[in-house]
Amino acid sequence: MNIIFLTSAITTAAIATYFITHRLGGFRTVATLLCLGLLAGTGSLPALASTDIAALGAKSNTLEQGQQQLEEDLKLTPTGGQYSGIEYAKGAERGEPMTDRKIRETILSDTSEDLTVNVASGSVILSGTVRDKDRAREIVDEIKGISGVHEITFELGLEEGQSS
Repeated sequence: MNIIFLTSAITTAAIATYFITHRLGGFRTVATLLCLGLLAGTGSLPALASTDIAALGAKSNTLEQGQQQLEEDLKLTPTGGQYSGIEYAKGAERGEPMTDRKIRETILSDTSEDLTVNVASGSVILSGTVRDKDRAREIVDEIKGISGVHEITFELGLEEGQSS
């Protein structure tokens, strides 16, 4: 559509230029108005530029890995001693949801760490201290896999600080 508009704009400009340069009486006013309309109409058009392939929905592995690493880094405090964030699970796809009490019991029985777990309407709030970032990531992923969990908010202290 931009090519069609651009073509018509160039044609309009060419016609207006012809009428202005040949001094054809009443056509001079028409040509001037056409030029003004063209300038007003094209002034708000976005620049025609080549688009990045990633913007069209294609994902490169490098871009995706970089994004995942950035998200993980953002969950760490600057000193690397805290891992926190919020993530969402797709609970409807995993069968019959558990009750909040059963979700809490499952989490506490599956982890050996000293964690505080609160569950309300499928939303889990998790706090405590774990060994390192990798263990924190494992726990969050395990909780997201529990039927009935919709979201998990976590604030976990790391005993070993940031691990790579």
